[in-house]
Amino acid sequence: MPVYATGLSDSESPFTLGSTTPPLLFEWSVSNEDVITVEPVFAQSGVYYKAQHNVAMRVRTRNAGEALLRLRVSQSPGAFNQISNNAVLVDEVQIQVFEKLSLTHPTNCDSTFLMTPNTNGLIKTNRDGSATISYSILGDQASSIVTVNHQGVVTSSDALGQVSVLVVAHERFGLNQSTIVLVKVKPVLYVYINCDTKLTTTDKKLHVFPVGLNLEFSTSFYDNVGAKFDSTNINVEHRLNRYDLLQLQPGVVNISFVARVAHQGSSLFKVWDQRNPRIEDYASVAVGSIITSEQPVTFGDVLKFTTPLLTGEGQRGTWSSSDPSVIRINSDGVAIATGPGTSTLELNLADGFVTQGQVTVKEIERVSLDLSNLPVLSNVQQDSPIEVNVDFGNTNNDVDSDIIKQVAGLVQPMFKCSLHPVRPNTPELALFNVYPAFNTVTGNYYCGIRQISDQAVRFKSKSETQFNLKVTVDSQRRQKAVQSTPVTLTFLPGFQVHSPQNSKLTSKNRNIELLVSGPEKVLQNLKISWNDTSLINIGSPVVKGGGSVAYQVQLLDGAQPIVRETTTNIEFYCEVINLAQIISIKVTTVIEENVIKVDSLDPIPGWGGIFYGSVIVTPLLMLITICIIIGVAMTASQRSHDPRTDAHFLHTPPPTYTTHAEDYLSPTKRSPYASPYDTYGTSPRRRPRQQRSPTLWSTKGYDPQEGTLPASPSSG
Repeated sequence: MPVYATGLSDSESPFTLGSTTPPLLFEWSVSNEDVITVEPVFAQSGVYYKAQHNVAMRVRTRNAGEALLRLRVSQSPGAFNQISNNAVLVDEVQIQVFEKLSLTHPTNCDSTFLMTPNTNGLIKTNRDGSATISYSILGDQASSIVTVNHQGVVTSSDALGQVSVLVVAHERFGLNQSTIVLVKVKPVLYVYINCDTKLTTTDKKLHVFPVGLNLEFSTSFYDNVGAKFDSTNINVEHRLNRYDLLQLQPGVVNISFVARVAHQGSSLFKVWDQRNPRIEDYASVAVGSIITSEQPVTFGDVLKFTTPLLTGEGQRGTWSSSDPSVIRINSDGVAIATGPGTSTLELNLADGFVTQGQVTVKEIERVSLDLSNLPVLSNVQQDSPIEVNVDFGNTNNDVDSDIIKQVAGLVQPMFKCSLHPVRPNTPELALFNVYPAFNTVTGNYYCGIRQISDQAVRFKSKSETQFNLKVTVDSQRRQKAVQSTPVTLTFLPGFQVHSPQNSKLTSKNRNIELLVSGPEKVLQNLKISWNDTSLINIGSPVVKGGGSVAYQVQLLDGAQPIVRETTTNIEFYCEVINLAQIISIKVTTVIEENVIKVDSLDPIPGWGGIFYGSVIVTPLLMLITICIIIGVAMTASQRSHDPRTDAHFLHTPPPTYTTHAEDYLSPTKRSPYASPYDTYGTSPRRRPRQQRSPTLWSTKGYDPQEGTLPASPSSG
């Protein structure tokens, strides 16, 4: 049942109330939704208006009972005195819903044909053309209410009432089928505007009809109990409250219309009975763009346009842009704002239906660089460029990764990046190439800083300096020039470990000084570790001046004796510039043999003394030599199988560090970078572990036999 808002006087018609500027707000409600519901005029077509367009509504019954229909009319925010005293108008009506009469036994019920007086109607059956159909009026054949001819045309007179018509189908195989049609002649109580255009949408509702859509309207008529007429003779008139938004033409079927929604706006559509103007209905046709962005679009934004409207097959249609210099868009609706201005986006939903909407792209008003996690520049060779994110004050930052991948080929950075030294004549500037780019993973614009592989320039870079990084958006069509505030980046060259003149630790030379040169900030963050804490210890750094520090490498007093020379690796690492250097120290301990000197014995004159000395001293010397060889062999064997070797440096088991390198050498702090200078080796993390030979120097080339002793050197 149609309902609409109207005033107390003829001048306060739905036309008047629905055409105010700013619009009035019409809020409808019911007291019991189990009995009745109220919905917008075109809810069955998938369009649910907002309050300003709901001057007319539809009431639908659900169950028998009583309910109140309420209407609250108020002014739009900011409006003044549209309603007297700025009041809120409220009205309500009580609606009683009764249950329709129907047979419970028998369950089959004959048809009803409802028509108005002085009307012609046609009774049709499913056997027309297949069987011979006859029509007759039951009871008084000379009825003054209706007549029926042999073709099934029913003609009503001025009289009201009802007549039963017998319809018989005479089948060719000798069987007759019959049914009774109850023809009712009644007056029309109200007229109803229908929208025959059905829109396919997603779960999201439309609030307006899309621009460019052709709408088909029809009218239907109802009696006092809500039954729809099958045939009427009413001449319907129609009218629009404005003719610039909606183009209305008569349809092919009687009492139907076709509307072309060419412009955005709201129009009121009225139909009424020419002979009885009180039989009328109203519908608000709100037309707008369904192609909009939820947030303002700024030059450079990446976004995806979607609408709830689908094709008849449930597809989303294809997209296009009228001005690619403003918005470039692919067929799926993924777009990049390529410049300030306004572009018309079109959505082709096939079957000749193309809807469109205008999207405005704002110019970039400010630009800045992300100050979080600013990088440190260095001459240490890098495997990948440095990225510093650029912020344009955009609101469309949360973009799905799948959308970013689709738009990757459309993005062309609209800014420039520049790197300038704080001090003039800085050769380190030649190390870097700066460029603008778009990250296809995060969806962020950034300034990329790529290192140039120039060993000569890298070797000359030995002092700390600063660079200013700046972003510039050049002036172009509808975009003024914008610059960011420069951001200062620090350049730190790598450190260098100088080779000592004597890199061998012995029992006599128990200390070696390692000199490391570099900028102060690098030296302050330098960490040191070594792979054998049972052999050596490294003291705290001592500042030497001139950008260098010294480390004292000491041979431990309690170190086990070593006959064969071994190598200990010492690694220097700076996390700030991610650089590691290694220097190798050779270690050996000389055993001080308790050698008995012959000259220290009392001389024995003559041959007798010589014989006496040979008999006493020679066996003693042989016994001492054999003991020394056995002891050294056992010590060396233990030394060759000592677990405290390279395993310390390779973290198995964890080493003990000095206080100035306590947190270094965790498995995650691996340096893949080489020194910018001439290094003395690579990190043992990146070199195969050297295997020591278990062969003793004293037994080299000797293949012992069971039960024998090695021959003395003199027996050789």
